[in-house]
Amino acid sequence: MSNLSSGPAAGQTVTMRARLAAAGLRRAGEPARPGAPAAAAIGTVTAALAAAVALTQHPAAQPAIAVTLFCLLLAVTGRFIRCNRESQDQTELLMAQLHDARDAEAAAAALAERSRIAGELHDELAHALAGLAIQLQGARKLADTEDASAGLRAAIARSADLAKEGLTQARQAVGALRGALS
Repeated sequence: MSNLSSGPAAGQTVTMRARLAAAGLRRAGEPARPGAPAAAAIGTVTAALAAAVALTQHPAAQPAIAVTLFCLLLAVTGRFIRCNRESQDQTELLMAQLHDARDAEAAAAALAERSRIAGELHDELAHALAGLAIQLQGARKLADTEDASAGLRAAIARSADLAKEGLTQARQAVGALRGALS
């Protein structure tokens, strides 16, 4: 501390630098930073420490002033560290909430896709198989009334059975998809 020049000019220079540092922490149009007030306070306390030690005319008072201002600097630094920890905790909480929201959004998208697939299966495949089963029943009755060959009747019966089996499986798939929705 003996390197500091003494006298009013030295004190004014240090005080002016502290004011400029405190005022210059935020440029025009720039958003406020959470740690800016604490950083400004640290700069101000440091400048005050240097100015007080440099301007003191009594060499015996310099250590007492320096210790007092140093304690103040430590207190402000501690507050700055605490603010940073609180900010970090809040950031971690917000990140966890964002992660949860993204998981919920993905689950909602999967649910919507299952619902769409179930609707398409019901509308397209199940209706087509039901129509096919009805047509095959009509073809079987027609084959019975017109004395169609046994091979034709067997083919119609196998086709009807396959259509009924496919319809049952389609209904089960739609039920499973809709069951997953609830």
